[in-house]
Amino acid sequence: MEIISYRNMIYSTYIVSISETVVVELAKEAVEAIRRAEQEADQIVKDASAKGAKMIADAKNEANGRYEKRISEAREKARIDLEAAGQQGADLITKTLRQAEKETESLRKSAEKKEQTAIQWILSNIL
Repeated sequence: MEIISYRNMIYSTYIVSISETVVVELAKEAVEAIRRAEQEADQIVKDASAKGAKMIADAKNEANGRYEKRISEAREKARIDLEAAGQQGADLITKTLRQAEKETESLRKSAEKKEQTAIQWILSNIL
């Protein structure tokens, strides 16, 4: 019986030793898995941060592009409106000058008629 007990004791020691080794290996694997998960999480955070920064930069660039486009469009519209206003002003000046020329011509003809009438009146009173 002593031999069996001795064997059981050896086997028990061996089983405990193997169990401890397995537990240690499992603990090492768990620690390594946790370390990899932390590294992956850190990389995900870095990637997300970089992606967020890029998205912000892209949004700013797009906003600046839209701003510049709208400013350019507004300037072009203002230039066209100013040009149209200038043309309207020139047309109004031309129209006003033509009216003034017509009125001047009408007044000149009226003055000539009155001059003729005055000359005839003077001549008729003198003679």
